[in-house]
Amino acid sequence: FQSLDEPIQVINSREKPLALYIYSKNRAHINRVIQSTRAGGTCINHNSVHFFNNNLPFGGSNHSGIGKGHGFFGFQAFSNPRGVLEQVMPFGGLEFMTAPYTAFKQKLIDLSIKWF
Repeated sequence: FQSLDEPIQVINSREKPLALYIYSKNRAHINRVIQSTRAGGTCINHNSVHFFNNNLPFGGSNHSGIGKGHGFFGFQAFSNPRGVLEQVMPFGGLEFMTAPYTAFKQKLIDLSIKWF
């Protein structure tokens, strides 16, 4: 390549790669490639070693895959967290804020507005 723009254009003209390997000693070039491209993961001056590091997420982006595996990142990516709320009081408060509005409810709403 004659300039750094050329490999960046080649990378960006294709689907996002699973991994991007950059071999350079020039920190400005490394940063420019990272900031100008998208990939599942990036490894600088080595290949594949990021796959073996469980502290880094590993996985694709769009066409190259969905979700990141390894360690906590994999747990988050492939889990389906679910919020659960159990109403333990006889009234949750929302009943007082919805129709039909009685005189009692209106007093509670007015009190709440003054309070907050």
